[in-house]
Amino acid sequence: RYSDGRPASGHSYFTQQFIEARNRAMRFGATAVSTSGNSFNDVDGFDVTVAHGTNGWDAAATFSPIPVGITAGLSTTKDPVTEDVYVFISNASVRKWTRTTAAWSTVSVGFPPVDCTESSIAFDSTRNRILLLKGANSDCHHTFNPGDGTFTSQTLTGAGASAINAASKAI
Repeated sequence: RYSDGRPASGHSYFTQQFIEARNRAMRFGATAVSTSGNSFNDVDGFDVTVAHGTNGWDAAATFSPIPVGITAGLSTTKDPVTEDVYVFISNASVRKWTRTTAAWSTVSVGFPPVDCTESSIAFDSTRNRILLLKGANSDCHHTFNPGDGTFTSQTLTGAGASAINAASKAI
C-alpha cells in the first residue's frame, strides 16, 4: 500500500470484478506491484458510490486475502447470478470468494490439464460452468465445473473458431 493507505498500483488485468450488491469495483490479487515489484494476494474494494475526489478505497484487510500465495498470473470470473468470484491461480488451484460472506473456499487443488493463466474467462450460468480460452498457454480451451472441480477439454467449432484457434493469446 501507499503511505496514504490506498492500494499500490500493479498488474491486475484478469483480476478485476464489479460486485454490484456491494457497490464495489474489486481487485482480487495483483502482480508486479509498484511499491515492491512483488505479487500480493490482497483483495481490495473501491466504493463506487462515494463523491468524486473522495477516497473510496476500503481500509486494508477489509476483505480476507486470497488464501494462497501469489507468485504469477491469476484469472478471475464472476457468477452473474450469485456474484461469487472464482480465482484461477497460476495453474495450481481454483478458489471461490462467496459474495454474501466474503469467505474463501477451495474448489479445486492441483494442476488442471493445461495452464490457463491469463485466460479469457466467461461464466455460463445456464450450464453452470466456466469457459477458459487461450491465455498464456495457447492450448487452453477448457470448461471448468465449479460443482465438482473438473476441467474438460473443448474443441472450438463454428464461425470464427479458426481465428480463435490460430490466435497466440486472447486479449
